[in-house]
Amino acid sequence: MSLTSSPSFDHLIHVVPDVPRAATAYDAAGFRTYTAEPAFGAQNGSWLDDLRYVELYTVLNREEWVSNMYAPWSRQVVSTVEDMMAAGGGAFAMGFEVPEIARATERMRSAGVAAEVIMIDLPRGDRKVSYPLAFPTEGPRWTPFLLTYPGEPEQRRALTRSLGRRPSGFGIDHLVVETADPREGARWLAAILGLPDAIPVGADWRLAVPGADLVFTAGPAERVTTVGLTGPDVPDVTLFGLRYRSVRR
Repeated sequence: MSLTSSPSFDHLIHVVPDVPRAATAYDAAGFRTYTAEPAFGAQNGSWLDDLRYVELYTVLNREEWVSNMYAPWSRQVVSTVEDMMAAGGGAFAMGFEVPEIARATERMRSAGVAAEVIMIDLPRGDRKVSYPLAFPTEGPRWTPFLLTYPGEPEQRRALTRSLGRRPSGFGIDHLVVETADPREGARWLAAILGLPDAIPVGADWRLAVPGADLVFTAGPAERVTTVGLTGPDVPDVTLFGLRYRSVRR
């Protein structure tokens, strides 16, 4: 069940060349990271902000990764992931939780964006978690994906605690998306998510999203370049192509 009645930010995928090495760097910067064992041709890790998170991700076996249960999505983004790994890292894919995946998928298609839906089955401790994932089959490198989790938020928090995982103590305030046409990028994503249009802030465009706003700024990167954080002792640091900086409220 979604945290809100509208789409909300869930997580950001930060591609890195090596997850254990990246986790060590994150820990040294003040984050509390968790690293999973390799699976499905890849390895991931994460740091948590309650139920939101940044996922560290690397592909270990290309052929296995593009043929696993994520296959339709992984085949679409594999070139972007490999380019970012070769460049030393970078963040690109944003996940958004939606109340109903069927309605969200229809909204994308009604906006003129082709979309596909797949079912994800993941082990979580002694149980399996299954949920649908939808994604545009066209669009920019930072194209999003949408998902609907089963269960209530408190059940998910309890499962996270049972796995021994705790938040880092930083809150995700916003993400900065660098793209060639910020206004059009913000308009495109707002249409996909069914959110009000972004508002201009200087030369940038800010899209209000429950969980974390998105700030679209002009540039050639075509990816998420910065995460604004709240909380005490927020580091101002760039880790594997992704900058973190403090936001004062």
